[in-house]
Amino acid sequence: TCNSFGSRILSVKVKVEVSEKSQVPFLVIPSNSNLFTTSLNFTFGRIVNPPFAIVGTAPDDRTVEQRLAGGFILLDKPAGPTSHQVAAWARDLFGLERLGHGGTLDPFATGVLPLMAGKAMKVTKKILNHKKSYICVFRFASEVDEEALKVAMRQLTGRVYNVPPEVSAVKVQVRTRKIFAFEEMDRSGNDMIARVHCEAGTYIRTMARDLGLLLNMKVQLKELRRDTSGVFTLDDCVTLQELADAVWLWKEC
Repeated sequence: TCNSFGSRILSVKVKVEVSEKSQVPFLVIPSNSNLFTTSLNFTFGRIVNPPFAIVGTAPDDRTVEQRLAGGFILLDKPAGPTSHQVAAWARDLFGLERLGHGGTLDPFATGVLPLMAGKAMKVTKKILNHKKSYICVFRFASEVDEEALKVAMRQLTGRVYNVPPEVSAVKVQVRTRKIFAFEEMDRSGNDMIARVHCEAGTYIRTMARDLGLLLNMKVQLKELRRDTSGVFTLDDCVTLQELADAVWLWKEC
């Protein structure tokens, strides 16, 4: 393989004999800065007399302390507390000085909330800019015409104005956000379950208000659940109770 270290090119010929792939170190760096060619011999997944400095550990082999020094906690936020309150609770639970979160959810909202610890906080801005998707429950004030609803939902797809509601934590100003998809999933009476895939910073409350304006009736956002944030999904998340149980086992067992 060939790799670049600064302005120098490193050429490495690797001879591998492995029986357990999980034991192979995942990162190596040269122990000197000169251009060289060498061979690495592996025995049962371990390097024998390597001319390298071995750096890092396979993620599954890291201790809890190592993970907290630079890792993510993917939390399924419950309804009730704010995102800041949840992050503060997890921070105190682990005894950390700082713990950031990647994307504010309203107190009534639930779902994917990435928490960043240690060096992982350096990528907070990147996480905040992830595309998001939400499962929403909208309640119409009266029976809605099917065709009118489809037209309104199409109008709220693409680049749209998305002014933060007055109750939001950010300055209320005119701005736009991109809605990649706004799709109906189910309907029962005056309630509709829909999925919204959108740009970071989109206010679903604003979409409910605008949907009502287009339909000439009041539309309420009754429930909101974030099911993805970038590559993170609900399948990857743990609840607050599961997190508390894991910390107890780590400290007591």
